[in-house]
Amino acid sequence: MAVPTFIADGVGDAEGTGAANFTFTKPAGVQQNDILLVHLYKENGAAVTLPVTGGWNAVTGSPVAVTSGNSQWHYIWWKRATASEPSS
Repeated sequence: MAVPTFIADGVGDAEGTGAANFTFTKPAGVQQNDILLVHLYKENGAAVTLPVTGGWNAVTGSPVAVTSGNSQWHYIWWKRATASEPSS
């Protein structure tokens, strides 16, 4: 089995918007069978249930709570890229 290699990353920001939907752009260079990861950070308040579509899977144990004065939640999803992976 080949050793994993970092290909690319992307950044999105919906700070203060209260957005219920997020769209992530596929990084350049993604090929079939690559593993894609998404990390979402939510600050303040309780954990929320976020609907996920398109073959994304929550990483075991997600969301993770970090409390140090205010509530912080880290959500992580993964999926295996397909040959016809959409651009977002």
